[in-house]
Amino acid sequence: MLSEVKGNIPRLHDILDDKVAPQSPYSKLNFVQYLVTKHCIENYEFYSEIIAIINNYDFYKRHHTTADWFSIYTEYIEGEVVNLPDSLLNNITKNELPDLESLKQMEKTVSGYLYMTYCEFVAGIKKEQEIAIENYSSSSVKSLGSPCSTSATSEEYEGDISSDASISTKIVCKCNSSDKCEKYRHGHGGWTKLTNKFKWRRPSHNTY
Repeated sequence: MLSEVKGNIPRLHDILDDKVAPQSPYSKLNFVQYLVTKHCIENYEFYSEIIAIINNYDFYKRHHTTADWFSIYTEYIEGEVVNLPDSLLNNITKNELPDLESLKQMEKTVSGYLYMTYCEFVAGIKKEQEIAIENYSSSSVKSLGSPCSTSATSEEYEGDISSDASISTKIVCKCNSSDKCEKYRHGHGGWTKLTNKFKWRRPSHNTY
């Protein structure tokens, strides 16, 4: 069921799970486009890949399938595209599927990064709404408050982010593919292709 957004800010995971109405300024497509402009699209891609592994974990374990994990590790971890704490990196290799708890920790870490960008995304929308109201009416407009203060997402991640001293918030978006982001911005990256990529990954039957 799609979330109705009428002055309320949807949770981050409502957006990521595509539960926000497509006509809403908070829609998943708008958020993904914002990630591209901030060079943070690879955080979303990694998150989506990890979620797909978690959702199909029993299949991967039962069939001893590691090809998908090998690909994820090579592209995002070995390529240093995403930032993960040493406590996680020291316990994983590309040739062996991590345990479920490690995968969930990866998802939680990258969700924290996405949450930071989500706050900026929400702030931008609220600023646009304030400007629109000001242009419509000459009367003063009360402040709409902190961009994330009315979202149920804030308490979910703030503690985790602030307590993880091993990862600098200055490198939340470690997207090295500026050319890739440019392609998406100018319409050559294929939004349909990007969307289809994460509906969701079908477990590969290949092994390494």
